[in-house]
Amino acid sequence: MIKIIFDNNLERTIENLSSILNESDSNIISKRFHSLIYSWFIDVSFNISNDIFSTIVELMNKYPEEFFLHCFIPWLNNNSNITTDNRNLFLSNLFTQLTNLSDRCKLCTYLCQNSTCPFNDNELCIISKWFDSKEFYFSNDLLNILPEKIAISSKIYSDNLSFSKVLHKILIKCIENNHMLTNEQHLIFKQAITINTTILSDILMDLLD
Repeated sequence: MIKIIFDNNLERTIENLSSILNESDSNIISKRFHSLIYSWFIDVSFNISNDIFSTIVELMNKYPEEFFLHCFIPWLNNNSNITTDNRNLFLSNLFTQLTNLSDRCKLCTYLCQNSTCPFNDNELCIISKWFDSKEFYFSNDLLNILPEKIAISSKIYSDNLSFSKVLHKILIKCIENNHMLTNEQHLIFKQAITINTTILSDILMDLLD
């Protein structure tokens, strides 16, 4: 078992991870997540034992808000030299272990909040995972802020097939869920598709119309 001493003299063990389950103070939970879990998993490039993964899943489902803000989202945005495939495999698996669908939707909503910054590849992986889910649904918050995130992202992903596939999934879900886009949202998607140069561009425009 990996044992590394960190700042507040707790060892990185299953026992100490499990002890967080007994905490009720959000500040303490957040601090433990950041100092014990966040940096540790980067140090080991997300190569952890099944037992540790199971404990992490339990923690995430008990304290989703703290986990998203202090582990999951920072992992998505960390620029360390970890292969994208390795990171995305781990985080995708973790995402599917969220038992409450509302938490999955909330995480995706968090990823769309900064409309001045485009999706990165890691975030696109998680967004795509949610739109692939049979249990998918649009929250009002997600539906309201997603188009702006698409707008800024489309400028750098105009020739990116992975982004186009996500855009395709979004439009399909809008149709399946009978979501009528506002005029402003429709214009945003149209502009994103107009500059799209992938083989999906015509299909995307047909879906929008």
